[in-house]
Amino acid sequence: MYITCAFNEETHHVVDRKVIDALGPKGILINIRRGAHVDEPELVSALLEGRIGGAGPDVFENEPEAPKQLFALENVVLVPHVGSDT
Repeated sequence: MYITCAFNEETHHVVDRKVIDALGPKGILINIRRGAHVDEPELVSALLEGRIGGAGPDVFENEPEAPKQLFALENVVLVPHVGSDT
């Protein structure tokens, strides 16, 4: 799943447990738009529990901070948000 939608009140945490569970253990979540689109604690839990296959967040809800648990996971690719520099 690739997140690129606009951020507003309706899309805050639009990717929640229900969406993450629907992606399943083979699903991969890529978010390049706004960190607050994703319920980060739920994403971390899903990654740790194997409920989702992987994630590639380019943005985080509390930038520049990223959830520390993500750094140790092999099914996560972390990149700095550099889209504005291109």
